[in-house]
Amino acid sequence: MNSKKFNISHSFKTKSEITTRTILIADAFGLGIDEEKEFPIYDNFKFELYANDIVYITGDSGSGKSWILNNVFSKSAHAICIDDIKIDDEEILIEGVGKDLNDALRILNLAGLGDAFLYLRKYSQLSDGQKYRYKIAKFIESDKHIWILDEFGAKLDRITAKIVAYNLQKIARQLGRLVVCATTHTDLKNALQPSLYIEKGFETDVHCERLHEPDEEIKFKLKDIYDEITIEKGERKDYDKLKRFHYRQSGVGAVRDICTMKHEGNIIGVMILTYPHLALKGRNVHTNKKFAKMTTETCKMINEQFSCISRIVIHPKYRGLGLSYHMIKFYLDNFADTKYVETLAVMSKYSPFFKKAGMTLVEVEADKRRAKKVQQIEEYGFNTSLVSSAIYNKSIYDKLTSERQQEFRELIISILKSYKGAIRKLFGDKKSLEEVVADNLFTVIKEIKRADTLYWIWENPKIKGD
Repeated sequence: MNSKKFNISHSFKTKSEITTRTILIADAFGLGIDEEKEFPIYDNFKFELYANDIVYITGDSGSGKSWILNNVFSKSAHAICIDDIKIDDEEILIEGVGKDLNDALRILNLAGLGDAFLYLRKYSQLSDGQKYRYKIAKFIESDKHIWILDEFGAKLDRITAKIVAYNLQKIARQLGRLVVCATTHTDLKNALQPSLYIEKGFETDVHCERLHEPDEEIKFKLKDIYDEITIEKGERKDYDKLKRFHYRQSGVGAVRDICTMKHEGNIIGVMILTYPHLALKGRNVHTNKKFAKMTTETCKMINEQFSCISRIVIHPKYRGLGLSYHMIKFYLDNFADTKYVETLAVMSKYSPFFKKAGMTLVEVEADKRRAKKVQQIEEYGFNTSLVSSAIYNKSIYDKLTSERQQEFRELIISILKSYKGAIRKLFGDKKSLEEVVADNLFTVIKEIKRADTLYWIWENPKIKGD
């Protein structure tokens, strides 16, 4: 693997400006005001740098960390500095990165911003941690190979700084980028897992250590967080604390079980399991239509043998650590008490946590005529993967002309005609489909995804037989 060797020496000279006060200070302390002082900060400092290194530079303020960033690493034409990334406060995240919508989703998810609400927010509406992650998203879409971060995470609380550091190194290693982080904080070594660690003391004191080889595969969990996490059975009030962070706003149905994840006593994740839908194509495919006939006995068996993962919510601060997978896996291994656990999910197209947790994706043949109609809504500017958010639906609809809005409403009605019964249950038996669409358009649009979500299932090895 290509590398470059460095041998750095540098010092700076100072000479006091002559003023009344500097002369008085010089006289008081016996200093020669006319003398020029030389201060060395690097003296034959040697190190070798590889193209995919993660470099972590620590040291006190004024020790020379920023100098080596600005005069060695940043000099490359392939480098980009986080401080050079300027973002308009009015920039909307989903509009600010990516060649197209799918590319934007990929980049934002990589940066730990995988949330339908965040996609639609302006930069000014983000927290400090989210702003930092968005700048990392800008790194990802750039063609620069070297990412420079001075005063890394200085404005972030220490938990957020560790999570951002973990996500940063994970992304950089996936993409084969060289990252250089400089900070006074010494608590990020576990989160960054640097291949090259440089500790800069005062004057010419430098400690340099290679911790990982350039071709070494680094996969790890952030022990600072994982070792302090607890997962336990929860209550509905736990979900109420986090439900505002979920892209779906509707109720969760008949709750069967709740799993809660905590860190330092705070609830950071909740998973809701409900009683199952009685008719699902994916279930019929997986069980060879064993539960397809809707008799009283079959419905009873479905309720006894199936649980449905209905909601998984991770606090935005903790996203990007793989905690959804961790909570699902823990629940399946320790708490699951039904023969089957299943789920219908849209976001699993972009996040593989169900697969990692051991669930099986069931391929279901789509209704081609209906799928074609659903695809047509993208001609109006909608991304069908995001229509589960009423806020998103309204933001796109409001951009249409009145004529296009009328066409769009008629298209939604034609798509939902196959689900009249389900629509009436949700919005009232006395309303026609046309009335429902007129009164609840942004919410009812969600229902077009009923047959387009991915179906996942898990069979409990502890429960044998039917």
